Amino acid sequence: MKFRGIFNFILLLTLVINSASAKLVFVTEENAVNANNLIINADDSSSDFVDLEFGSALGVKLRYDILNNKFILNRDLQITQIIDSDGNTGVAGQALIADGSGKNLWGSVEANPIPYITTTDVQLMGTSSTKTINFAGINFTPTSTVSIPGFDGTINSTTILSPTEFQIDVTSGSTETTYDIVVSNNGVSNTQWAGNGAGLLIVANNNGSSQSSAGESCKQILDDGYSTGDGTYWINPDGGDTSNAFQVYCDMTTDGGGWTKIEYASDFPHANHRNGGTGADTSEWWNGTFDLVLTDQQINDIRSVSTEGKQTYVGTCDGVIHYNYSSGNYNYAFGFRYHTGFETAYEQQTYPNTDITVVQDGCKTNNNSSTDTIFEIKDIRLPVITVHSRDNGGSSELFGSPLTQHPAWFR
Repeated sequence: MKFRGIFNFILLLTLVINSASAKLVFVTEENAVNANNLIINADDSSSDFVDLEFGSALGVKLRYDILNNKFILNRDLQITQIIDSDGNTGVAGQALIADGSGKNLWGSVEANPIPYITTTDVQLMGTSSTKTINFAGINFTPTSTVSIPGFDGTINSTTILSPTEFQIDVTSGSTETTYDIVVSNNGVSNTQWAGNGAGLLIVANNNGSSQSSAGESCKQILDDGYSTGDGTYWINPDGGDTSNAFQVYCDMTTDGGGWTKIEYASDFPHANHRNGGTGADTSEWWNGTFDLVLTDQQINDIRSVSTEGKQTYVGTCDGVIHYNYSSGNYNYAFGFRYHTGFETAYEQQTYPNTDITVVQDGCKTNNNSSTDTIFEIKDIRLPVITVHSRDNGGSSELFGSPLTQHPAWFR
């Protein structure tokens, strides 16, 4: 290598890129079994790079970009000579290409690099259904082909979106099993790396009718054509093994359907909820949390495969302001804490960073009211797990919510 204005440095060592173990190996003897190797480990999954520094005085670093399988140098320089595994020197426009036998040889940039799939999430689909699936990775070329060994369905189309992403549209057959995804560059495939692409597609009759046939979500069951209407279904939002699948209620009709019910185990009782007893009004969060039927993990898993959340919160009241006090005084407006821990604003008219609409405000007269204050909330961080209040100091100041009648919904 020639570093402009500094010195000339010719790299005569063989450079071997071992992508399977994410190591750089500089070999001093060509293809020698007992060669003296300089190995730089890059096994820390928290980093996508490994750096080789040529002395602190020079300030020159060679960085290997693991994800994109390329080198980046931090200074202007000119490559004067690099020798490949067969002792050949490259020319402009060429790149070191792994040939599948452990060698790295000079070849055209348009040659057939070894592809690698970085997607690890298992893709689920039902039998006799069609699905479009995207896979991320490296070294995908315009001529890359995709196959699914043993697949009894069809690959309708393959689209190479970029060198790091491809898309397949597949229609499954009747066999319920697990399949590997194989991407090939004219015979050079990702299977060179042990386990790469293995088990990435599961075809199962995931119609939600039983634990073993659990769907990913209510929406997935609906989209795959398995809906039998509103009712109870089995879902498995974390994918893979269905041993931890669970039952939920699915609304398959409202607003397009596909809504998963996040229900409460009990109501928030209509009572005096001042934490410190009777006395002057105190601004505070209620010191408990609302009981939910599903576990926190199950709710988090459902949220992870959802993009929408909604809930109606109905506030009952006897002398407790929930939003607007008579005309334009919002100093007593309720606040809400969501399941993720997010807390809304309170004691003001607006609710930044969340979508809350007050569709009825029956508590603003501050009397024993026969009507309620109703909040319509849209947020994926739901359900509401507790509330913030201010106007609840007296013994006759009561409030609550019929939570079991107003669950949260995810889709």
